[in-house]
Amino acid sequence: MGESTDTSAAGSRKGASLGVDRDEQTRWSPVKRNLPGVDALALKRKWWTLLIIPVMFGLGMLLSSFQYSSDGEKPASQDAQDRGVFGAVIGRLQDEQGVLRMSVERLEKEAQYYRQVVSLRRDSVGDLANDLRLQMIVAGMAPVKGPGVRMILDDSLRLATPGDPNLFIIHDYQLRDAVNLLWQAGAEAISINTERLVTTSSIYSSGGTIMVNTTRLSPPFVILVVGDPDAMMNLITQPSSLSTLKAQARAYGLVLNSAKLKEVLLPAFSGSYVARYLNVGETGK
Repeated sequence: MGESTDTSAAGSRKGASLGVDRDEQTRWSPVKRNLPGVDALALKRKWWTLLIIPVMFGLGMLLSSFQYSSDGEKPASQDAQDRGVFGAVIGRLQDEQGVLRMSVERLEKEAQYYRQVVSLRRDSVGDLANDLRLQMIVAGMAPVKGPGVRMILDDSLRLATPGDPNLFIIHDYQLRDAVNLLWQAGAEAISINTERLVTTSSIYSSGGTIMVNTTRLSPPFVILVVGDPDAMMNLITQPSSLSTLKAQARAYGLVLNSAKLKEVLLPAFSGSYVARYLNVGETGK
C-alpha cells in the first residue's frame, strides 16, 4: 500500500518536473481518457483511420503523376533513342533519293541521245524515201503530173484513092519519130494512150496493129508529155522536125496536132522489169 503511494507520488513528481499537470495529460489523451459512454477501442480505430486517409491520398496522387508521365511523355533516354532511329531512317531515305535522282538524270540523258538517234535515222529514212520516190518516178513506176504538151496522131479521114493505102494510116515508125523528137526536146515522162514509156518500152507493128509495151493500141494515138511546154513546142513547130509526117498529113489528111497544157497526168508503168543478167556494179571499177 505504501509502495503504491510512493509510485503515485513519483509520477506526480515526474509530471510536475516536466511542467505538465496530470489532469492536462489526461485531457489531451483521447485513448486513455475515460469519456463517459465512449468505447476506448473504437475511438482508437477511428484515430488510425483518420491517419491512413491522407497517406492513401498522397500515394494515389503519386501513382497518377507517374502514370501521366509514362503515357504523355517519354523518358529522356527513350526520346534520344527514337531520335537516333528516325535520323538514321531519314539519312537512308535521303541517300536513296540522291541515287534515284542520279538515275533519273542518266535516263533523261539516254532518252535525249536516243531521240537524237531516232531523229537522225528519221531524216535518213526520209532522204531514202525521197530518193526512192524520185527513182520510181524516173523509172515510170509512179504516176506523175506537171506542165507539158499533148500530141495527137490519127489515121486520115479521107477515102483512100487508087494507090498505096498505107499513106492514109499512122505507122509505128511515125510514133517512134514523134517520141524521139519529144525526148530530144527535154521530155521527162511520156505516155501513149494508157501506156507509160520506160527504158524497156518498145513500139512496133504486128499484123497491122501497133504494139506498145506488149499492149495493142488503136488510133487515135494520144501522146502526153511532162516537160517544158515552150521548149517542146518550139522543136515540134520547126519545119525540119517530123518533115515527112507533116508532108504526109498535108497530102493525105493524116491528123497531126499538138498543144501546150498547164497540167498533164500520166499513168504509172503497168508492166514488169525483167533483169536476168543485170547486177549491181561497184563504182570506179
